[in-house]
Amino acid sequence: MGQVLRMTHNGVDYSFVILNKEPLSRETREIIVSVNGETKTLVQRDRSWLPAEEAGDVEVAMAIGKTIALRYRI
Repeated sequence: MGQVLRMTHNGVDYSFVILNKEPLSRETREIIVSVNGETKTLVQRDRSWLPAEEAGDVEVAMAIGKTIALRYRI
């Protein structure tokens, strides 16, 4: 999608870009993002966006998922 999005979580700024080729919609169940240069995959589980792999900071991934969901109304 190309647009750089920003958020702050626990006083730390994060920049991320959505890498999905298809536009986001309510049917989207997987979002690929580049966070500060690192590629991560978020999957929707029980109305929350969680990282596909359990490694890494789950809270940051959830916050990014929530930011995307609020911005794109998914």
